[in-house]
Amino acid sequence: MPACDPLNMSVPDEPIALDGESAVIESLRREVAELEAELARSDRLATLGAMSGAVAHEINNLLTPLLSYAGFALTQPDDSELSRRALERTVQTAERARDVVESLLRTVRVPSTSEMKARVCVLHAVEDAVGMMIRPPQASGIEMIIDVPGDLVAGISPASLQQIVLNLLLNACEAMQQGPGSIVVKASIYKQNANKSSGCSVRQCIELRVIDTGPGVRSDLCDRVFEPLISSKSGCGRERQQGGTGLGLTVCKRLVEQVGGSISLRSEAGVGSCFTVTLPALEAESVRKAA
Repeated sequence: MPACDPLNMSVPDEPIALDGESAVIESLRREVAELEAELARSDRLATLGAMSGAVAHEINNLLTPLLSYAGFALTQPDDSELSRRALERTVQTAERARDVVESLLRTVRVPSTSEMKARVCVLHAVEDAVGMMIRPPQASGIEMIIDVPGDLVAGISPASLQQIVLNLLLNACEAMQQGPGSIVVKASIYKQNANKSSGCSVRQCIELRVIDTGPGVRSDLCDRVFEPLISSKSGCGRERQQGGTGLGLTVCKRLVEQVGGSISLRSEAGVGSCFTVTLPALEAESVRKAA
């Protein structure tokens, strides 16, 4: 019988047992990804539910002057100048009502395949998110400042970035419901330091900040607001808004981390809060494709 040579080893024809374990792990990963996508959709619908009351209120506020303007035009048919002004106001009010409804539809609709591509002009996403707000911040005495260059392109889908910005803006507006103030949305690009961990896996990153002058969040909650069911509002001495899920910031964190980014909160009681979102940056030439 020939001696057994330990170096003369052949590869087994049949797959090893670990292949089965790999298949199970891959299946679990797909299920987790599906659950995360479902969580994002649920948060979007929860936002829609919270906005529905504002929609009804806003539409009702618009219907009253609309009916008044139309009534002026009907009761004074011989006064052409008055009728013209009344009809102009009627058209303007009807257009505002149309914009409110379109904002609601944009919030609930399913993004198209092209919109799910991981490329977006940051300024366009911010402007779309502001347009989705049923009640403009200015209507509550809140100054809205957007300082975002038009040539910044982030490696994330438009729908995801819109959802992130919309959540942060709604949080800021709710935090400032007790009085006037300002919300600033700023963005800039920087080169990541290779020996500095910033949560961004690419050399060039985009830093998007949403800053409000609200009451702030308690320091012990700043690192926990991204956990499920932990509300940043409770850190301001207020209960979470009815109809919310407490998952908005959790969803934001997941959407950001899926593209290799990060999100953090810095806040000071009585001064305000600053949410910082770090995203991978794409070449400026991609702006036209991202539009």
